[in-house]
Amino acid sequence: PLSNYLVGRVRREMRSGQTVVGGMATAVHRNLADDALATRVRGRAFAGGNDFMHEWAHRKWSLNGYAAGSQIAGSSAVIEAAQRSSARYYQRPDAGHLTLDPSATALAGFAGSVGLDREAGEHWRGDVTISTISPGFETNDLGFQSRADEHAASATIEYVHEEPGRILREWNVEAGPRLAWNYDGNRTLTRLNAEGFFQFLNYWDLDFEVNHELAAFDDRLTRGGPLVRSPSRSYASVSVETDERKTWTLEASVDGWWGSAVNTLSLGLNIGIKPAPNWFISLSPEYSRERAPSQFVTADVHPKRPAAV
Repeated sequence: PLSNYLVGRVRREMRSGQTVVGGMATAVHRNLADDALATRVRGRAFAGGNDFMHEWAHRKWSLNGYAAGSQIAGSSAVIEAAQRSSARYYQRPDAGHLTLDPSATALAGFAGSVGLDREAGEHWRGDVTISTISPGFETNDLGFQSRADEHAASATIEYVHEEPGRILREWNVEAGPRLAWNYDGNRTLTRLNAEGFFQFLNYWDLDFEVNHELAAFDDRLTRGGPLVRSPSRSYASVSVETDERKTWTLEASVDGWWGSAVNTLSLGLNIGIKPAPNWFISLSPEYSRERAPSQFVTADVHPKRPAAV
């Protein structure tokens, strides 16, 4: 259909760029005189918000965040499809905070985030972030959004060593948790993460990552059905890469998940050659194996009883 699209952005820097405030607005308007089109696409979609960033202590610390809102409008069939989409699943039978409204002709929501970062320092750095995105928030008409209906919080503490030693040229390790809930209070993620990077004196690199996810609820797996209880699982990965400045490079990696409901293994190898400064050729074979022992048992739409796996 005949459509108008608008994207506007304003940004103001102060204190030599150490303080920044901005705003953004998007708008979509479609001419839906054709009834067939009116049942397939939205007639109007608006989104807008403000963001900020403030640094202090010689830019060692920063506070940043944003607040945004959105509204979409169209025929009842289009708005019902938006309510049923995989980003929100208003039709879930055990969601006490959601109600599917087939007669609605508009959907609105909000989102926001605030984070505190220690960006510089001789050794210690880190960040703390909290965010939220309401069930009705929607920006896919002029953007990309895969998830709504979520509160999230995360924290990271990092130790950095940038002075060459007897074995390592530089290295860093970091660790922290990430948690998420939907607006009904169901905990959908509790992840404990640790990762690190080590560069040796010969410019070889070693990376590792370890995650452990505690048992939680999955409000997406049944695609609009009841909650599913997800058992705990763990993840680990290690990779080694030779000096990337050389003509020939080699990188080997291994990673996998394990737990009562999942067992995966992946082995990768990357062989690269630079026959000229502006050419790079690589060969990357990979082997992967996945075993998923979880099986469907039964469905129970009782509000207090998640489906079993």
